[in-house]
Amino acid sequence: MAYNKFRWYTKGRPNKPLHSDAPLLLKIRNGDFNYSYMFSEAREVKESAKKASEDAYNNYGGTDIKNRNEASLEAGRMKRIKAIKLELEAFADENRILWKLRKELKQEFGKDLWEKSLERQRGKGTLENLYYWYKKQVKEATTKSEIDIQFKRANTRGLSHLF
Repeated sequence: MAYNKFRWYTKGRPNKPLHSDAPLLLKIRNGDFNYSYMFSEAREVKESAKKASEDAYNNYGGTDIKNRNEASLEAGRMKRIKAIKLELEAFADENRILWKLRKELKQEFGKDLWEKSLERQRGKGTLENLYYWYKKQVKEATTKSEIDIQFKRANTRGLSHLF
């Protein structure tokens, strides 16, 4: 991703999300609803800020301890700011992802079982398992997504690698 002055703090999403009309099951398999990538970026940036500060502290040429500490803090300053910004945006992004997943599950199955799904604590815990759990709860034999995939409808064009 090229430099974006409005999103300077992130490298960008690792995978491109599918179109809004793509089947929900394929969106889940594509990773559209996975944990926000910004959390891992924030962790990496924090580690690099810590390393930069330690390197500056250890490689300081002067003898004054106050200046050594200031140089150390200054070396990792922008990286710490970037990590804070990433964490703030990651929480907002995660809330957006969860809201979108809940909305699409409700649209796919016609029922909102979100609160009930939060209470259950079994299974592998993957989003695909959640999808099939919803399917089982509403006692649906074949979902709209499965039909779209089975008949290779127009909204699945180019997505055969996710079947």
